[in-house]
Order: sequence, then structure tokens, then C-alpha cells
Amino acid sequence: MSYFFNTEDMARKFVTGAFDELEQRIAGYQSLFSDTESITEKASGIAQEFVKKLDFKGLSKEFSSKVGTFTETFFENLNTEKTSSLAAGNINKAIENFLNKLDTGKFAAEAAKNINRASSSFAENLEIENAAHKLGEKYAESFDAFSEPVTNSLGRAVGNLTSSITWNTLPYIALASAVTIGTPLLVSYIYYSYKHAIGRPKLATEIKNVTILTPLYDRLGSIKDRIFKAQKPVDAIFNQEISSRMDDFASALINASKNKGFLPNLILHGPGGTGKTMIAKQIVKKSGMSYVAMSGGDLAQYIKRGEHVSELNKLMESAKKQKTILFIDEAESLTEDRDLMNTPERLELINAFLNHTGEESKNLSIILATNRIARIDEAVMSRMDYKIEVTLPGYPERAEILSAYIAKRFSKEEIETHFTEKTINRIAYDTEGFTGRALSKMIKAISNKIASTEKNELTTALIDETVREFIAQEKRYGKAKGHKSLIAHIFFSFFSR
Repeated sequence: MSYFFNTEDMARKFVTGAFDELEQRIAGYQSLFSDTESITEKASGIAQEFVKKLDFKGLSKEFSSKVGTFTETFFENLNTEKTSSLAAGNINKAIENFLNKLDTGKFAAEAAKNINRASSSFAENLEIENAAHKLGEKYAESFDAFSEPVTNSLGRAVGNLTSSITWNTLPYIALASAVTIGTPLLVSYIYYSYKHAIGRPKLATEIKNVTILTPLYDRLGSIKDRIFKAQKPVDAIFNQEISSRMDDFASALINASKNKGFLPNLILHGPGGTGKTMIAKQIVKKSGMSYVAMSGGDLAQYIKRGEHVSELNKLMESAKKQKTILFIDEAESLTEDRDLMNTPERLELINAFLNHTGEESKNLSIILATNRIARIDEAVMSRMDYKIEVTLPGYPERAEILSAYIAKRFSKEEIETHFTEKTINRIAYDTEGFTGRALSKMIKAISNKIASTEKNELTTALIDETVREFIAQEKRYGKAKGHKSLIAHIFFSFFSR
């Protein structure tokens, strides 16, 4: 505690004061003694001797010690917790008393009345309608003052421009506009096209990379098709069971992609020409994902060069870079059962494929298509989450497929005259066992034969002849069974005329 008090200085002042008092007393007694001068000298000597013998440092230390002891005792006896508790209690009581006596409801009501009176007085004194009218007038005057020179300038500019446009300058203006608008689009299109072509794996037969500009390119493509009247491809037509399974897979794929989950895989199996590739493309269209296609039949040429494994690795790594659907047609050539293999190159291929597909992926969904599902390796089958058998179209599907291809190939007048509903139903009945591809080829053949007729026109005889030829052809080389009975054939033939 010595830093609070200068104890040596205090002691010196105390002694000096005592000395002064002693001197005064001696001076008062001078009248009692005759030899006052002598007494004064003696007293002064005594006082000086007293000061010399006085231990100021020891006195200051003792004084400091006494002050420290007193302070420690004071703080030890001071119950700060009890004091703060009492203070807090008193404050709480004071707040409670204040709140109890405060009539908030009355206070709020009076405040509301005052606010209402003030707002009413303000609204009465404020002429809103008049102010708005004046503001509108000022705005109209300002707008007129601003727009008049701008309009005049634009008018002069447009007048000068139109006066300069002649039949000679019009082609140049049109060319400049086309170049200004078309050049950025063309450059971006060429950039992305070459970018994809340069890095395109050799095994890929088709690639569609989804970018920011993909919707724009799709829209431009649809506009071009409308201008040049390009024929749209016929959508795949299947029975209810196949369509339902296809929609289930597409929904699972879309949801997994949206929720950043693992993408499912699919194997499509069934006779050739039943629309497995069309199913894959419909799924790609619904999902909005990038698309890479390859055919297992193309592997043979790379096996001869010794590039089969390296090219497959390039394809798989490229497909994994973004969310992609990899469609592998003729999958039995790549994923054949290892127990049935007789060449080491085929074994290397399937081992490389299994290595790439050993773990679930959030970027790659695989769709396999095969005519020989019994030859697919068991390990590959275990990686397929969905398995859909694409069967031959039934009678209702054949009639629908025929109608779609006929609408694509023939005019409205030809359809009304030669392809009535009864005629289409008869052909659909007679072509049992036909695939969608076989039906498409038959309608194409009918269309192509028109040019070989004398009058270059479609006839019922030409239709019947072509249908009979295709039925005989499919019976010999395909799976067509023809009509079930002579009575049924006669029935359809009679009522379709």
C-alpha cells in the first residue's frame, strides 16, 4: 500500500509541526524566565538533537505496515457478495414498484389518441389531391422538355438512315446485321464442336455434351427444321409395361442426379430392331444429361491394333468427367461371360470395364443393349439396377407404329384414300412378329415404289403387293408369323375395302 501514501514525507511534516508548536510554547514562557535567550538556545539544541535521532525511514515503514494491515482487514470483513445481492434486491424491488404503478394500457391509449389527433390534423392540412395534381403537371413539363430534343434527334437520325438506304445499300446492311448477330454464335458453335471433336474418344460413335449453350443450339436447330421442313424422327412406341419401366428408370436417374446420389444403371434386352436404342435416347432427352454412345461391334478393329484397352479407358474416363449416360450397343461383344471367352483380348476388355464400374458413380450411368442376355457376364449383370425386356410389338403397338410412319411418309390425301383405319388394322394384324424396324422399312418401301409406277401415284394394289413381299421375307429370315388364320385374314381384307 506504500504507493498510495508518501509515508516519509508525512512523518517529516508531523515532526516539523510538533517542533513549531514546541517553539511557540517556549516563546510564551520567556516572561517567566529571566534568561529566555539561554532557554531558547537550549530548547533549539534539544529539538535539533531530537530530529537527528528520529528514524524517519523506520517510522515510514511502520506507518506503511499499519496502513496495509488496516486495508487488508477492511476488505476481509467486507462481504461483497452479500452487498451486491442486497443491491440487486433493492434494484428489483424498485423496478417492480415502478412497473406496478405504471398503467401501460392507459399510457398506450393516450398515446394512440394523441397520434390519431396529430395524423388527422396533418391529413386535414395536407392537400394530397392538390399536391399530386401539381406534381403531375411539373412531371409532364419536365418530361416534355426532356423528350422533345431526344425525339427530334432520333427522328433526324432515323430519317437520315432511311434516306441513305437504297436497293444498292440494302444487301450490305442485311449482311452487316447477319454478321453482327451470327458471328458470335458461329464462333462459339465452332469452338465447342472442335473442342469435342479433338478430345473425342475413338470408340465413341455419338457424343452430345450438355453446356450452357445447349438450350440455345436446340432452339436454333428446331427453327432450322421448321424452315427447311425437316421430318422429325418417330418416337418409340411400346406396350404399357415397357413404357412404365422406362419411366421408372428415367425418374430414378433424374432424381439421383438432382439429389447428388449414385446414378442407376440399366440393361435393355430383346430382339434386334425393337427400339432399345430409341429407349436410350428418350431417357437421355428426359434426363437432360450428356450422352456418349459406342458399339461393342467396333472393338474388333482396335483389338487388331492392340489399342482395345487404352481406347476403352479413354472412353470411360471421358464419360466420368461430367454427368453422362454411356450407351453401349451390342454389349455382349464387350461384356461377354468370361467362361465363354476364348481370346485373352476379350478378357482384358471385360476386366477393364469391370474395373471402371466396380464402384457406384455420381457422374456415370450405363445403359447396355443386347440381343443375347444369356451371354452377359454375371458380374456385369450384378451392376445393372434395372433390367427391361423389350419384346416384339403387339397388335395395338404395330397399328400405332404403322400410323406414325405412314403420317411421316405420305400426304394427307393419300392417307385418307389408301391408309384408312381399317387398312392399317389389317396390315397390323398380318404383320405379327414384325419388329418396329421391319414395319418402318416396309412403309419406306411402299413410298419408294411409287416412283416406279406408270402414273407415279399410290395405289391399293401397290400397298398389298409390298406388304405380302415383306411378310414372306420376314417369315423366311425374321420372326414374322403372318396372319393367324385364313378366316381372320379374309375378315380384315373384306372390311378394310
